[in-house]
Amino acid sequence: MTTRDKLALLFTAVALCASAPAHAQTPPTIARIIVGFPPGGNIDQTARLMGQAAAAKLGKTVIVESRVGAGGVIAAEAVARAPADGNTLLLASSLNAVLPSATRQLRYEPLNDFEWVGTFTKYPLVVAVPRNSPHKTLADLLTAARERPGKVSFGSAGPATVMHLVGEMVGHAAKVQFLHVPYKGEAPSMLDAIGGQIDFVVLTAPTVLPRLRSGDLRVLAVTGDTRWAHAPTVPTVAESGYPGFGVVSWVGLAAPRGTPAAEMTRLSEAFRQAQQVPEVRQQIEAMGVELYALSPAQTRELMRREIKLWQERANAAGVKPE
Repeated sequence: MTTRDKLALLFTAVALCASAPAHAQTPPTIARIIVGFPPGGNIDQTARLMGQAAAAKLGKTVIVESRVGAGGVIAAEAVARAPADGNTLLLASSLNAVLPSATRQLRYEPLNDFEWVGTFTKYPLVVAVPRNSPHKTLADLLTAARERPGKVSFGSAGPATVMHLVGEMVGHAAKVQFLHVPYKGEAPSMLDAIGGQIDFVVLTAPTVLPRLRSGDLRVLAVTGDTRWAHAPTVPTVAESGYPGFGVVSWVGLAAPRGTPAAEMTRLSEAFRQAQQVPEVRQQIEAMGVELYALSPAQTRELMRREIKLWQERANAAGVKPE
């Protein structure tokens, strides 16, 4: 090999080494949205719709990954500990605001370990009974609970979930005691309500919508400040005799603390634009939810306010951390 050939090989090697760091720094082409709920529910569907619509703006493939367990703690903790590069996101919800009052020890700080991208949707919860229930109104149900203290049973998605707390809040407002029956998720609690194994169930509005349409369940009251568009004849809890009662769930997005401001702006803008896509709006509204767009700063304030509010609600209802 001539000296000239050796020099050519040397220059080639140097060039390859010099290009290696640039190649290693190529931004990832996949972003993950971590969801703490099983696939198929409205929150999971919202994540997929929004992720697909935001992907083009972000220039990445957006995938949804379920990390189910511990009432959402596993998903939140995974994102809190993830690299702050904007490629691992948490689909946050009202549940994340409930966790501090429901879980004795969290290994992350629920407000300040995250940067807040914005909110997507909101919806009420409902008090529902089987189609053949003798209770035609919320007042009927509460009268039965007064006549049989601790005997009228209600199902929830699990201990210290939003559904559990709402059921206890209704009882506290009416000064009655229910028998709480916790399940591992909304689906099994709903099925047992349909089958008559429990007297009533507290569900998120999108979950109950198909069963409301089929007639398997009847909704006695909704928890929002206003009536639910998909059941306009059903009164709110406040209208049923308990003024001031109002609970609405929301869904949004968060990133790990320390994610650069420029990346947060890019994420917020991409998902804000995704909300405006007509097909996305149509599919989201068909699920029984309402589009709800808050800025990053507004979402942080919502989370801060709701952590405090849910702690007060849990204390008033006598619900202790698990």
